[in-house]
Amino acid sequence: MFNLWFGKIRFRVEVSELWILGKLSAYIFFLIIHQGSDPWSLIRDCRFIDARRVINEELKRAKRGDLPELYYLSAIASEDLKSMVSNLKKVVEIEPGGRYNLLANLELAKIDYAYGDNLSASNRLKRLVKQCEDAKIKPEILFWLGLAQIDLPDRIGVQTLKKLILEFPTSSWSKRASAIIGISARRYSVQTGAFKTQKHAIRQRNKLKEYGFEVTVAEKRVGGDFFYRVLVGGFKTLDQGVRMVDSLRALGFSEARMVGY
Repeated sequence: MFNLWFGKIRFRVEVSELWILGKLSAYIFFLIIHQGSDPWSLIRDCRFIDARRVINEELKRAKRGDLPELYYLSAIASEDLKSMVSNLKKVVEIEPGGRYNLLANLELAKIDYAYGDNLSASNRLKRLVKQCEDAKIKPEILFWLGLAQIDLPDRIGVQTLKKLILEFPTSSWSKRASAIIGISARRYSVQTGAFKTQKHAIRQRNKLKEYGFEVTVAEKRVGGDFFYRVLVGGFKTLDQGVRMVDSLRALGFSEARMVGY
């Protein structure tokens, strides 16, 4: 039993209670010192030394579920490549699946690519493409996969970048991909329908022409079947194509989507 004095007031405290008070006061002190200084904010402000200090403090009392994020942050705030790779690998080991595993593998693939190991980067990124369902992350994965494959035969890298542009036309990663593969005018159009009979395709083409659109019907084989695709326009920029998709859907052509040709 201890006597604690605050001014003229005496408190009688058990040893176990004193230990708890000590831990609590230390944590409160930590919060006061670092208020408004969470690792993400510090990293965004490029205060990497402060970020590392805060992360190391949090790691001392972190639960296992918090470790992937903290090690990922440690990697971002690392002062050298060796530490960065080490922390990223810890994330991958601790969290076999999940968002931070995805992000850590993406960063490791970028490092492989930066050091010329395109094969390792490509293999890692191909696995991520299959795993990833996050529309915010997948465009970046496809972009780096395209770069890693760019020197492979059969223009595989270019095809991957085109896939990125078609699936995520408004993404900033698509615009970067466009610059890399040198997309020219009339590279993309908007498909409003694909029909098994030419008669139905022509009917839709005529309806679109009534609105003043430039329309063509193109035959395409898919497996053992032939389809007649109704295509509107050709566009110099992705933004023009996206706006056309919105306009056509507003007119009732609900299947309008960007396609390459």
